Amino acid sequence: MKRKLAIALAVIGLASVTAQSRAATMPQELDIAWLKDGQQIQVASHLLFSEAFGASPFALFSGTSTPYATCAGDGPTRTVRSESLFVGRALLIKPITIDSSKAQLTVSARDTTLEGMHAAGTADCRSEVPDVHGLSENDIHVDVPVGQTVDVPLRDSRYRLTLTLRVISP
Repeated sequence: MKRKLAIALAVIGLASVTAQSRAATMPQELDIAWLKDGQQIQVASHLLFSEAFGASPFALFSGTSTPYATCAGDGPTRTVRSESLFVGRALLIKPITIDSSKAQLTVSARDTTLEGMHAAGTADCRSEVPDVHGLSENDIHVDVPVGQTVDVPLRDSRYRLTLTLRVISP
């Protein structure tokens, strides 16, 4: 199940890439460093752009899918649905535009834990609600100039995510 979720999310991320390359003829690599409380939790280098493949998103998913149920409606018309929530560590970096001097990206970062479940709703229509805590940031826009290191602005000060864009010479 965990592997299927990771593959599905990666496919969604790949399908949603709308990066346009303008004058980006040289391959560009993105160096990624993600820290929590000063300790490295992820480091990677990713080929962000190449002539052969164009723009390419970076996706990292390590966690589990947590099932829960929701109930909606009142009286005789109630709908109970089975839901699922990703809990764990995920980092998705999608190129928006890439040119010879910079890359415009969106960054989504998650590092969450499941603390438990609690019930909500009325006696005849109860829902389970997962209690999830941790970092959860979505679609942060970041411009990364070639040769510079940029800090991604995260709301949780325990985390630091830096991106460095390099041109790879043939």
